[in-house]
Amino acid sequence: MTDHNKVMLLVHNDNYKQDKNMQGTIAFNHFGDGLVQRMSRCRHGYFHVVNNDYTQWRMYAIGGSAGPTINSQGH
Repeated sequence: MTDHNKVMLLVHNDNYKQDKNMQGTIAFNHFGDGLVQRMSRCRHGYFHVVNNDYTQWRMYAIGGSAGPTINSQGH
């Protein structure tokens, strides 16, 4: 992925409590030049972020809100 502002958002709203049981894996991605934020941004739930390649970002790469568990490995 290249040249985007908001790349990847998992769960659309901090107040949507039904997503507390969501689980997801973000794996084997190349986040290239010209990216700004959300590689990925997670809300609620459990997310495993593993073996991704982060070339560049302007604000942040991995972020969360509303109390998610983010297990980040192999960067």
